[in-house]
Amino acid sequence: MRSKADDDADRRCDREPDAPCRYNERYEASGYGVVRAYSVRQALDLLDERKEVNLVLSDIRMPDVDGFDFLRVLRHRFPTLPIVLITGLPLTDDDVIPAGAVILEKPFAIEKLERVIAERLERGGSGTA
Repeated sequence: MRSKADDDADRRCDREPDAPCRYNERYEASGYGVVRAYSVRQALDLLDERKEVNLVLSDIRMPDVDGFDFLRVLRHRFPTLPIVLITGLPLTDDDVIPAGAVILEKPFAIEKLERVIAERLERGGSGTA
């Protein structure tokens, strides 16, 4: 069961560069490399520079560009890169969700995230289900 402290930590991880992130910590402990970006521009720059990145995990609700538009850009520029979107806010009728977007809604168990990431890495592709 998730606590309010877990939810608060997730929000800090999403927004604050120095905040601990349980997702990052878990994956780093499992031997994965984790690269954090705090804007779409920074993420795109990192992806251009670091060809070894093999999956993108992105929030949907971001200040300048929403995760759906980010997904569209990633699909265009990096068509084989798997993408998983997460959100702590409800999806609405106003959201234009790209076909096949893989979305996890918070709160979710870290095991579910691990399963989805493993499936995306196995399948590859650009976030299509």
